[in-house]
Amino acid sequence: MRSSKTSVPADAEMYRLTSGAKADLREAVRYYNNAEPGLAERLVLAVEEAIERIVAGPLLWQQVGPYRRCVVKRFPYSIMYSTQEDQIVIVAIAHHNRKPSYWGQSE
Repeated sequence: MRSSKTSVPADAEMYRLTSGAKADLREAVRYYNNAEPGLAERLVLAVEEAIERIVAGPLLWQQVGPYRRCVVKRFPYSIMYSTQEDQIVIVAIAHHNRKPSYWGQSE
């Protein structure tokens, strides 16, 4: 399940990451790889855990405009997502200091 630095949890058919969310994760991993050994791996594990919480209860998280927001534990990130038909669409892995206007601008 957690085989690479940018892996995501099993049950991938239940959700998808937009290209913007994937870019957010890559950027965060790159930053934390340079900051401290092992920190990027801890970030990825925390993101995976947050996605698992979303999949387990997609309607439990705070509504923010057209999206829902699940905070990543121990890191200054939130996962922004929407539910579309039978799938969760993750539009951003957003740093808390970044302006929210970019969410959902790329698929």
